[in-house]
Amino acid sequence: MPSWSRWKSVPRMSAELISALRGVPHLDDRYVPCAVKQNDKSESPCVVFVERDFAKDEMLFGPKGLGIYFRFDPDRMIEVASVAEVRISPFKLPLPIEKMLREHGPTHAAGYLAKLVLKDGKTYWHAWGEQPWFVSLPEGYRTHDLIDVVFPSENESRNVWSSETVASEPRFRWCVYSGP
Repeated sequence: MPSWSRWKSVPRMSAELISALRGVPHLDDRYVPCAVKQNDKSESPCVVFVERDFAKDEMLFGPKGLGIYFRFDPDRMIEVASVAEVRISPFKLPLPIEKMLREHGPTHAAGYLAKLVLKDGKTYWHAWGEQPWFVSLPEGYRTHDLIDVVFPSENESRNVWSSETVASEPRFRWCVYSGP
């Protein structure tokens, strides 16, 4: 678990980057999934920004102090001071699809499972953890090709894992920041 001193020293993000972050379409202001270009010119296509106070209070200990540790491991962190640019991720679920998933709610204990429908009528199974932010796509498709979600029946959900290929969400990174 991160030390409390680390949480006290989270750098402030510039007003310019916060403005860019607010311009990235997202459903929940606590989390902003996007892509990042860093000062060293490296790029991370799947990054979730979270404000320090929310990360410290809600994500580490949960809304009722339950002691939940929310995957803040060093390999998945991007330091806010290294962020040069924020933009829409090419793997970000379209908001209407994300909204359908969230309104339905998790389909199993570990998160979400759904069949995604592409604009040409093809479908494929996809699984997410607790938060459906990013999507893996079949070769040749982009996120704007996603047009609908079909939720499995309870019986179908059990059988999908053994009889179908299920795509998983792309690995994403975290960036914890303080406001200006």
